[in-house]
Amino acid sequence: MADVRTAILSKQGFKCAICGCPLRNKVRGGAALDHCHESGVIRGVLCVSCNGGEGKVKSAAIRYGGGLEKWEQWLRNMLAYLSIHKIPKTNFIHPTFMTDDEKRLKRNKTARIKRNTANANTV
Repeated sequence: MADVRTAILSKQGFKCAICGCPLRNKVRGGAALDHCHESGVIRGVLCVSCNGGEGKVKSAAIRYGGGLEKWEQWLRNMLAYLSIHKIPKTNFIHPTFMTDDEKRLKRNKTARIKRNTANANTV
């Protein structure tokens, strides 16, 4: 299998076929030989993160997207939906939305309250 991995990595420019991060030809901690779990056919070499992510995404798409027969179309629909909504289609903001600054202020306030409570309990 090392020869297969090397040949595929060479064709991929020694980069992950999904995220493009550089890969070395080693079995552990870097390059994962990705394959189809239905047929066993090797598809390419992925970084460990993308290899795990691909499996998780497929499992979620099967679970949420109507089963084994419909998951790929569901995933295409999801990507199209997200692409379309990069530009807002409404002027409405979700009621629980907070900006990064609002989240930071809330965390700081919570931390201050905890500190004050801890200091009051030690007195």
